[in-house]
Amino acid sequence: MKKIAMLLLAVLLIAVLAVPAFAAGAASLVVGNTTVYRGNEFTVTVYVSNLDACRTGGIEVTHGSGLELVKGEWLMNDTALKNFSASSKDGVFALNSAAKLSGNIFRMTFKVKSNAAFESNSISVKLLINNQQVELEKALSIKVACDHKYSEWKSVGESGHSRSCSICGKKDSGSHVFDHDCDTECNDCGEIRETSHVFEEVWVGDETGHWHECVNCKEKTELEAHVPGPEAGEYTDQVCTVCNFVITPALGHQHRYDTTYQQDEHVHWQLCLGCGEATAQEAHVYDSTCDDLCNTCNYQRPVRHNVGEDWDYDENRHWKECEDCHSKLEDRNHIWNGGTVTVQPQLNKAGRIVYTCGICQQERTGTVPALTFFEVVPWWGWLAIGFGAGAILVVAIGWIVIASKSKSNSKGRFSN
Repeated sequence: MKKIAMLLLAVLLIAVLAVPAFAAGAASLVVGNTTVYRGNEFTVTVYVSNLDACRTGGIEVTHGSGLELVKGEWLMNDTALKNFSASSKDGVFALNSAAKLSGNIFRMTFKVKSNAAFESNSISVKLLINNQQVELEKALSIKVACDHKYSEWKSVGESGHSRSCSICGKKDSGSHVFDHDCDTECNDCGEIRETSHVFEEVWVGDETGHWHECVNCKEKTELEAHVPGPEAGEYTDQVCTVCNFVITPALGHQHRYDTTYQQDEHVHWQLCLGCGEATAQEAHVYDSTCDDLCNTCNYQRPVRHNVGEDWDYDENRHWKECEDCHSKLEDRNHIWNGGTVTVQPQLNKAGRIVYTCGICQQERTGTVPALTFFEVVPWWGWLAIGFGAGAILVVAIGWIVIASKSKSNSKGRFSN
């Protein structure tokens, strides 16, 4: 039932579009560009203001013959019905509840016909709100223009050149265009003219050389290298002897610094031999906190090493070491004492002796030669051996004597 009612409403709205009564408010047509070209599409929007609250409305569109209406659409959201026919160029809407409309309410899309005449086309609408026509401020005028496609320029003599549009046949003409007075060929049509250079008498130069230049086109002639004059000095330029171009500007004062440094306990600097100007002061440079000689200017500073209390040593020498730079200080040979025998030598077995450095207490171990038999026997042993040997000798001699006498008696040589 609701759809039937809305269709009846639509029929009624279409019927009353012809009613010339006007409602409050105004409508206007809005377009982005009023100049269009064949084949292009564009949109036109219906804008309303100051309307009374409404429930229904309708629209009828009229336009020039060069345009084709592609489609139309209502822009309201809260609608129970809305339609538009591009073929009949009209449509209606019905809102769910009465409301005041304001702003863009309808949009049309047009296409420019491919054979449209190059002239203005009018677009107008008849807008009906609540069975009353809303006054349109004015119809919209759309100009169909030619998107010219011109042929190449053709010369028509010294006076200039011309061309024509392949679409609408429009003629276009212009004067010859040259880059400068010495240019012989027109930039547009290629027309050739006769001309000649006008060279300046003065020389023009840059870093590469010098030449004479045309006052019109800057063409160069007699291009050649500079002929250098005397070398640049501190206050004199080196110039070309032909064109006076400055090849090398004056050098200005060139500092030549003394190789000997000026110095104090903190910094060093150099003096220019010519003007006496000093270089920036720079701090002395040392390899370490204990280095006493500046690497740059050889300034010697007093240095006190941070000497540790303990001795370092190897088998031959002893020394103390700086805890900052690790330099060896008080480096000298060990001073050995007489030694202490820790293992006594025995017969055919060496003993051991330990020597101690009197400075660093480093110890060195040595050997005591093994004792010989003669060193093992004490003096009293040798005395006992002497007495024993003497006694044996006396006994032996006595025995020999007795034996000799006994032999002689047996032969009768001795008698009592």
